[in-house]
Amino acid sequence: MKRVIYIVLGSIMLVIGSIGIFLPVLPTTVFLIMAAFFFTHSSDRLYQRLMSNKTFGPIITNYIKYKGITRKDRTKATVTLWVVIGISIVLSQSYLFGSILFLVLILHTVFLYRLNLV
Repeated sequence: MKRVIYIVLGSIMLVIGSIGIFLPVLPTTVFLIMAAFFFTHSSDRLYQRLMSNKTFGPIITNYIKYKGITRKDRTKATVTLWVVIGISIVLSQSYLFGSILFLVLILHTVFLYRLNLV
């Protein structure tokens, strides 16, 4: 039963991490690492598929091994983050919501630039 729960949780984390690629507010890497954790404890086959995936495998490996990110990935994440959240701030009709988005934007950018470059 525990194995099935871990597979389900790993799958959910993988889906959320995949969505995070397109939504800059969601931290993709954290959810992918959680998916890897759950798959490690439940299904070697799913773990190997995740780690050998050309999109997700290197992201997880770089973060776990080096606590880092490639310059290309950091640049893409930063540009996407600023464009999407910037548009959201401009379209926001609430100063409070816009301020919260701006804070998220700044904190996420600081986090990205504190990671090691791989």
